[in-house]
Amino acid sequence: MKDKLVRAHMEIVVNQAKKLSVSYCRIHLSNPDMFPDKDRSRSNVSPLLSLVFGEVSSSTNTFGGGPIGGSVGACPGFIYELFRDTEYESVEPILKHLYEDLRGIVCRRWRVQGGGGGS
Repeated sequence: MKDKLVRAHMEIVVNQAKKLSVSYCRIHLSNPDMFPDKDRSRSNVSPLLSLVFGEVSSSTNTFGGGPIGGSVGACPGFIYELFRDTEYESVEPILKHLYEDLRGIVCRRWRVQGGGGGS
């Protein structure tokens, strides 16, 4: 853009839109049950978590599968913005949901494979 004033206004608008979308994503990650999704029947975890894991994981996951995040990647700088100003209290529900789902998966697989009787 040639007009510097218009460019400055556009940059302000884009930065505000980024902040708004990151804030919305934090809400979605913390409260996935507020956003019904008929395709997400087994898990209460937001589908945005796979996007986050896709950004921070290696090309194959540790448990013998393929890529964790699928084929869709995050926008440049999204993960940084998502965690930059995040406080533990806002991340705790995300991690709790993740832990509960992971625990359920492990327990089901352990039972199916004939694993143990209790501790």
